[in-house]
Amino acid sequence: MKVLKMKSALPSLVFFVVMLKMAAVSFAQYVETMDERSPLKDLRKDYGLADDGGKANQSDVFQRAIDEMAAQGGGRIFVPRGTYLISGVWLRSNVHIRVEAGTVIRPYWPGGNKVSVFLMDAKPRGRKPTPEEERAFIENVSIRGVGGRFVVDYSDRPMEQGYSAVACRMVRNFLIADMDILDNFTPHCGIYLVPTNSSTKDVSQWPVSRPTRGTIRNCRIFNASPGYGLVQLHGASPFCSRIFTPKAA
Repeated sequence: MKVLKMKSALPSLVFFVVMLKMAAVSFAQYVETMDERSPLKDLRKDYGLADDGGKANQSDVFQRAIDEMAAQGGGRIFVPRGTYLISGVWLRSNVHIRVEAGTVIRPYWPGGNKVSVFLMDAKPRGRKPTPEEERAFIENVSIRGVGGRFVVDYSDRPMEQGYSAVACRMVRNFLIADMDILDNFTPHCGIYLVPTNSSTKDVSQWPVSRPTRGTIRNCRIFNASPGYGLVQLHGASPFCSRIFTPKAA
């Protein structure tokens, strides 16, 4: 009778393990929070974004739109097809960047430190964060293509300089999708995920201390340094990726 009981319990045990695995995968992924009824702003029509072939730094246009949308509780920002020069643009909670397919974004880099085009982080700009601000995080954000992939292009930059398309740190529930990165074998990855740089030794009780519950989907990088590549994962908690990389030419 004992043997029969053990055999009859096996299917239930297998089902339980499978369900646990499915739950873990589900938990790891980005959960859609973008509402198609939420406010929508067009960067060109509403903020004067100029399709100038990437000549003038327009980072402030992006940042102003994001900050204003976040102050209203969040929404969608549409980037119409064109070529733009930006960098150091910080996302805010509940703001979703929708970039029209075929758009080319070139990183503005006046020289000096490594730069990222977009940053998913809550760190205050221009000053050292307070201990309380070090615990802050953003959530429910995305950068995605509309109608296909958009491009982040720094293929014409010197290979010794460091660029990245997206830097993720203190963020929860995020999506990066439909993006091609054109590199020039620079000593940096296209997308990187890193934990908090706080001096606090024990962050185990923080609700977020690194990129959490994110998905990277349908992204590619061309001419990446073999030591870096599309994504570098220095720290994240649960995380899912569906990444597509091209074959070497």
